[in-house]
Order: sequence, then structure tokens, then C-alpha cells
Amino acid sequence: LKALAKRMQDSAQLGMLAFESDPEGALEEAAPEVQATTQELVATALAGDVQEALVCAVEQGKSAKVVPDVLDALVNERKFDEVLRLEGYLSSVAPQLSAVPYYVGFAYEQLGRYDEAEKSFAGALEIAPHDLGAALHRSRCLTELMRIDEAEELLHTTTEVCSSSDVAVAKYAEFLYVVKDDAAAA
Repeated sequence: LKALAKRMQDSAQLGMLAFESDPEGALEEAAPEVQATTQELVATALAGDVQEALVCAVEQGKSAKVVPDVLDALVNERKFDEVLRLEGYLSSVAPQLSAVPYYVGFAYEQLGRYDEAEKSFAGALEIAPHDLGAALHRSRCLTELMRIDEAEELLHTTTEVCSSSDVAVAKYAEFLYVVKDDAAAA
């Protein structure tokens, strides 16, 4: 990990990375070697000590790309307890990343802990108010908690904000039809 961290630091010093200031575009513009290094760090995290790899990424200023990738991989491997174990650490070192409360919420949701999941998705929406995934998952949790009016309001608002999203419109129509039993409104 230390050698990997050194390669990442060298790449950053060459001006090839700006993950913290532009997390979306930085990886796309980064040199292939840097992309490979990030992928190696994610693979290392999954193969060994996840927290040590994440500490390395955070220390090198690469948390904006590495943290979401690691959490996504953990969720895909159904390692929900590991995601929850990392919550406190990641929330303290990367509070600006909506991916942290999003993936924590997803882990809670998969474990059937809807109240905690709903709160995590709400946290993700505080950081990234237009996060369609977080809004849809939060509405599902609200529905599971029988907070139907809140779920409907959230879906209505999400549909207005994301009016070009077929997914948002379809989920709202599904909610109206299935949950509210209102075929005409759907």
C-alpha cells in the first residue's frame, strides 16, 4: 500500500489529479497510469485491509474517487456490515462525499433497517439535493415505514426536479398506482 500511495502522490504532484476539487472530471482527464493506480487501490482495499487502503486514499487526497468505488464494490459483494463498520471513519474524513451516507443507507436498507436507511439517504440528499438514487431509495424507506405522505411528497418533488428522468417519473407513477391505489393519477 505504501508503494501505491507513493505512486499516487507522485502523480498528484505532477498535476494530473484534482479529485477533491473536480471529482467528476478529474479521473477522466487523469493519465492512464493514475486511473490504473486508483483501480489498484480499490482492488487492494477489497483484497486486504479496507480501512488501511481508505486511510491511504484519504491521506493522498483521492477520497472523492476511491471511497465511492470501494463502497460500491463492498455493496456489490453484499458486505453490508463492512460498509456500516466504516461509516464513522468515512463520515469524519470525507463529510463532503454524498456517497458515504448513500452507501450506508443502501446497506441499512438491504438489512431491513429502514429507519436508519431513511436517515442516511436524507443525509446524502443534504449533501447532493438532486441525487435521484438517494431520493428514490429514501422514498422506498419512507414507504416501508408507512410514512406514505412523506414518500409521496418526496417523489413529487423529485419528479419536478428531475423532470427529464424517465426513472423518476416511472417510480412516481408506480408509487401512485401500487401504494396509493390511484390508477388515474398514475
